[in-house]
Amino acid sequence: MKSLLISIITLWACSFFAQNEATSFYFGAPQPQQLPSTLQFDSTICGKYVLKDDSLIQLVITPDSIYMQQSVLFVLTKKDIRKSKGTYYTQGNELFGIVAGEGVPFVLQNDTTYAIYKQSTCYYKQNASNILKKQNKNYFLNEKLDNNYYSSSLLFSFGKGIAIYSIDHEKVLAEIHEFNQLDSLYLNDFKTYIAEPTLPEINSFIQKKGFRDEIIFFKPQYYIEKD
Repeated sequence: MKSLLISIITLWACSFFAQNEATSFYFGAPQPQQLPSTLQFDSTICGKYVLKDDSLIQLVITPDSIYMQQSVLFVLTKKDIRKSKGTYYTQGNELFGIVAGEGVPFVLQNDTTYAIYKQSTCYYKQNASNILKKQNKNYFLNEKLDNNYYSSSLLFSFGKGIAIYSIDHEKVLAEIHEFNQLDSLYLNDFKTYIAEPTLPEINSFIQKKGFRDEIIFFKPQYYIEKD
């Protein structure tokens, strides 16, 4: 009886850890692989967008790239500038000392200097490795990784802005297992799933909200600041 109980516990533990094994997921080819690639975004969606609920974070779409911009507010009193012993100083309409070798526009109100520095990060750039594809109002942002597989996100354009959807594969493993061509291997000690879905399969995956993690950006004229 004791050996039977030990065996049951061992089997249960193995099952538990198998179900909770760390995994990763990639596509074997740019998605949807049956569609041709496109060289750039349509001019109708190019421009600047504001993140829902946070106007300090903006998205800029150019014909071949997407950039994320975050505005960082710096507040310095005259005392702060004086105590810095020359680290911070103004010249013309710019404040120096926040960014090495670069001036930042500022506004002076009473005894306080307000400066905003915009940090820009490339979110996606279409090139020979990163393949952009389009289907109706959806753009597939395919990024080739160091392991030669692809991560894909989905950009959807609607009247007042855009939404970017990515895959949290652990939340949609059931949907991923519906792909007929799904291989598994170990990469960096992670059990890794590699999918090469057909066009009907990737469309079904979209309809089932396989691309589930959502970020929404509005055109500036439609952005409403929350109280």
